[in-house]
Amino acid sequence: MIMGMTPIWYSNLFGAFMFIGNIYIGWACLGLLTILLVKSSKSFAETISTAQLWDTGKLTFGFCMIWGYFFFSQFLPQWYGNLPEETQWMILRTREFPWKGLGWLTFFMCFVIPFVLLISEDIKRAPKFLVPVLLCILCGVWLEKFMIIMPELSPDRIPYSFPEIVLQLALFLGFASIYVLCLRWFLSRFPFLPVSHPMTHGSRDW
Repeated sequence: MIMGMTPIWYSNLFGAFMFIGNIYIGWACLGLLTILLVKSSKSFAETISTAQLWDTGKLTFGFCMIWGYFFFSQFLPQWYGNLPEETQWMILRTREFPWKGLGWLTFFMCFVIPFVLLISEDIKRAPKFLVPVLLCILCGVWLEKFMIIMPELSPDRIPYSFPEIVLQLALFLGFASIYVLCLRWFLSRFPFLPVSHPMTHGSRDW
């Protein structure tokens, strides 16, 4: 449906790129939820150690690299192929006003900043450093979706009027609220860890 907004533009990797981006943002959300639950619940704090947080950071870092790989695998053949129906899609988002600034900001927030910071083991283990990186990823991937869709609907201006901003915030907060309610309902009825699993206690001490 997204590619259908620009009928002459096509990418074989676009579906895989969107899929990887969703997994990438999923790991970032998981890391944020883990830190939030550890801070708000003593039982979670006794269960989750810095080792699990480190694992989450490593997986987020891994999908950061995969996201960058798919980005360049999609960008380079079309850019150097220099077919007008393909390059125009990218030129609008990276070379033309008013979208070029947001286009480069998206790339830095999704790849450059997380890649540079998540190399460090200390950052992946420390919640106070990891949280800003994960928030940067969430905002970056949201901005990526915005940059894919909105330049086709409004090529000459960035839609930032008050009603448009309120609508987008309302949609985001609405779906986020539904997710939080479902999560709280699930955690209130089912144990966070499989209490009868024979390897549960060993994994806590790892």
